[in-house]
Amino acid sequence: MKKLFKTGFGILAGLACFLLLMSSCKKDGNDSTIITTSTPTAANNATTYVGETWATLNGIVNAYNNTAIISFEYDTSTAYSNSVTAVPDIVTGSSSTLVYANLTKLLPSTTYYYRIVAEGSSFDTVIGADSTFTTDALTEPVIDFNPDITYGSVSDNDGHAYKTVQIGDLTWMAENLRTTLLNNGTELPNLCQGTKWAIMSDPAYCRFNNDSVSYGMLYNRYAVNSGKLCPAGWHVSTGDDWSKLIAYIGSDTVGFKLKESGTLHWESPNTEATNETGFTALPGGYRNNVAGTFNNAGKIGYFWTSAGYNTVDAEYYMLSYNFSHIDHSSTGKSVGFSVRCVKDN
Repeated sequence: MKKLFKTGFGILAGLACFLLLMSSCKKDGNDSTIITTSTPTAANNATTYVGETWATLNGIVNAYNNTAIISFEYDTSTAYSNSVTAVPDIVTGSSSTLVYANLTKLLPSTTYYYRIVAEGSSFDTVIGADSTFTTDALTEPVIDFNPDITYGSVSDNDGHAYKTVQIGDLTWMAENLRTTLLNNGTELPNLCQGTKWAIMSDPAYCRFNNDSVSYGMLYNRYAVNSGKLCPAGWHVSTGDDWSKLIAYIGSDTVGFKLKESGTLHWESPNTEATNETGFTALPGGYRNNVAGTFNNAGKIGYFWTSAGYNTVDAEYYMLSYNFSHIDHSSTGKSVGFSVRCVKDN
C-alpha cells in the first residue's frame, strides 16, 4: 500500500509539471524547491529624453528564471542594422525588470524604429514589437555676442565651431563647451538618468534638463580630469587663468563686464551687464551630485577649473544674475558644471 501511494504521488507530481503551459520544472541545488521556467517576455516602453541627436530606449523584461541577454535594435527603417546593449544587459529571476539604453549620434528630425531583443541558450530569441520615436529638429545656439568685438574661431572634435576672444594675454572660448567627444575621439556618455549621474565616477556629460543647447553641456569633474576635454592646443581654464582674467579687468564689477548683456539667457535684473570683454558668460546652471537634478539655469553660471582643493572636491568659479562680482569655491566631482577652454600659451 505504501509503495502504491508513492507511485501515485510521483505520477501526480509529474503531471503537474507537464500541465504548466510552456514551462518546465526543476529542483534547486538542495533538491528541495521546485523552480519553474517559461519563455521570457520582453516589451518596449516609451522612449524618454528624446533630443536632437539623442534618445533613451526603454523596455520591460521577465526572464521567468532563465538567463536572458538584453539588447535593443534600432534604425531609420525596420532593417535594424544597429544594436545597443541594454542596462542591465542580463536579466534573471522571475520578476519584471526595467531596462534601458542611451543612444547618441542620431540624426535630427528623423524617425527611428526600435525593438527590444532577449536572447539565451535555453529559449528561442524573443523580439519585441516595432516602435518608433522622432528626434527633435536641430537648433543652433542663439547667443547675444558683443557686436563691437572681433572674435576668432576654433572647432572641437565634434565639429562645433566656437567664437574665441582675447582678453589680456589669454585667448578664451566665448561660448560654453558642448563637445560630446574627447580630443582623442573617445565618446563621452550622455548620462540622462539622475541617479546614474549622481554615482558616476567616469567622464560624462549632459544637457541642462536634457534638452538645452545654448548653454552648452554640463560636464562632471571626471571629464575635466581626463585632460582631453578641450580641442587640441586648448585646456580647461585653470585657477590662474581666472585670476589673470580678473586682474586684467581690475574692477569690482568684473561680472558685469563678462556676462552676456540683456535677458536672452540671464534672468532679470542682470542690470549693467555690458559684456564689454566679449567673454559672453552664460548662466548654464548645474546638475547636483545627490539625485542628479538640475538647478539655477538662467540665474548662475558655474565654470569648472582644472584645479582642486583636495582629492574629494574640485574648484569652480561662478557668476550670478543679481551681483557684479565673481565667487570662487569648490564642490564634489560628480557635480555638472559648464566649461570654458583657454588656448595654450
